[in-house]
Amino acid sequence: MYITDSNSKIVEVVTSDENYIAPDIKRLISQLGPDREGILINSFEGNGLSYLLSEQQKAIILIPVIAHDNDTSKRRRIDDYEDETLQGYLYLESNQVFNRFSPVIFKKLKRLTSMLSLMIDNLNIKKLSSVDELTGVYLRKYIEDKFSAQLIHTRQSSGRLSVIMCDIDKFKSINDRYGHRKGDEILKLIGYHLNMNLRETDLVGRYGGEEFIIVLPNTGDEEAYVVSEKLEKPSKVNPLNDDEPLLKLVWQHIRSWFNRGRTY
Repeated sequence: MYITDSNSKIVEVVTSDENYIAPDIKRLISQLGPDREGILINSFEGNGLSYLLSEQQKAIILIPVIAHDNDTSKRRRIDDYEDETLQGYLYLESNQVFNRFSPVIFKKLKRLTSMLSLMIDNLNIKKLSSVDELTGVYLRKYIEDKFSAQLIHTRQSSGRLSVIMCDIDKFKSINDRYGHRKGDEILKLIGYHLNMNLRETDLVGRYGGEEFIIVLPNTGDEEAYVVSEKLEKPSKVNPLNDDEPLLKLVWQHIRSWFNRGRTY
């Protein structure tokens, strides 16, 4: 299940298998007609779209999840449909030549989209209550729960998991010199930067004050260091005075788990 934001951009992938690597479905989305009815592609049916299948894929179903609401002030618009809101896409694939991806199954799945719409609404409400209002990242309790679940899964599956702890360089002196309002502005900037530059599967939370924690599923130590280097300078725009150095993050700790924990 792919979930979209207010700009119809995919922001989250929900799957029952945490090791599943979600494919890029932009090409599939481009094939959706103006009626947004969804598409069914099966290698043995030859409907003209089989070129969209990878070598491993034998069938694909993609169905937009659309909420119908006349109150467009609460929901975003799609094209000229004032009462329709794109919430995401239901995506299924099969690597079996003989599979159950048929027009009948396709129609049954389309009937489920109204229920999926309600589930997405509930998920969004839960997430909103778990997000720090100032920075836009997750609250400490939520990120700790997510981290615990990821750690258990990593140990059970002998997978990889990395965690980065960081804070804002010289933040106390910034607060003392410029005031807490400027400090809040900087925290908001940092939160936006982290959200915009991490993968959809990554998690970032405010651990306390100016401290942030970043959880990187399926990521080893070398990849974690690459992420840290990418995030080191949050903005080319100086939020302070022109004669001040650019704001940057300081990495306190990076830890990676494989079959057993390794600390760096």
